[in-house]
Amino acid sequence: MVKDKIREIRGALISLLLFFPIYISGINNSYSQKSKLDFKILYNLEMTSFKWNIAGNEHLSQPNILSEILVSDLSFKKYGLSFKYTCYNNCKYNLCLSYGISRKGYLLDVDYAENNRSGIYNIEKFKFSGAKVFNFGINQFYPVLTHNKLGLLLSTNISLDNYNIPIKEPSISLDSYYRTSLVSIGGSINMEYGERLLFQCVIPINISKLYSEGFWNLREDLKNPSFRQNVTGLVYGVNLALIYKIKNNKIGFKFNKKNYLYENGKDITYTKLGNITTNLNEFKLNQNNFIIFISTPFKHKL
Repeated sequence: MVKDKIREIRGALISLLLFFPIYISGINNSYSQKSKLDFKILYNLEMTSFKWNIAGNEHLSQPNILSEILVSDLSFKKYGLSFKYTCYNNCKYNLCLSYGISRKGYLLDVDYAENNRSGIYNIEKFKFSGAKVFNFGINQFYPVLTHNKLGLLLSTNISLDNYNIPIKEPSISLDSYYRTSLVSIGGSINMEYGERLLFQCVIPINISKLYSEGFWNLREDLKNPSFRQNVTGLVYGVNLALIYKIKNNKIGFKFNKKNYLYENGKDITYTKLGNITTNLNEFKLNQNNFIIFISTPFKHKL
């Protein structure tokens, strides 16, 4: 299902990465011969939720869903920097990084004794604060079409999203954590319309690899880390932007929505008596970003 889609997309992305730059190099001589470097400051409000569950064993039984984690109302105030270099042939390279800390979030842990989320024998809910997020991304944009106010670009990209969530409750001596890193590579279709007031729409799709680990200190039989997870999946979404140009500067607002979907991965629990491997059934993460930015060029010609 998801794995079959990943194979198809992987083949298309490899073709894009290998052959599209060659195609572009043959047609981009008609574009502007100016090169420039732009610097952007960003303020980002990110709202994220995610959930994952594991089976009782690698064969999806005993039961098919043993434990489930749901993280909700996770909001970050993030600050970021972005650098965009436009080549003489109008190809663009963009590097962006951001960092933020959350004020609050909730974690729900549910355990089941029977298949299909039946026989609940444990429910725990915790409120936490101080979760941290770090984002890093590199994009390369290839111009395909410019006609009057309309522009069309294709892009390739690689990105990293890293979350570090402390789970603490002094009243019960809880001092644990959950960390996850999402490494994604893919491409997008970028459409824009306008001149002084510019509207942009970006549709990305990526292959992604998830690496996670966690520690639960309330169980004396578990090591630190208590478990590790890895799984491959897809990332898709939509990015919308409204940008206003003031001479050589720009101010704008962006809304970015991303959905991460992973299925059939591996979960390894580390106990003092040995390791237990089971199936990571699924991991889903929904991310919404509201971004305000100011952009200015370092130089108009390089």
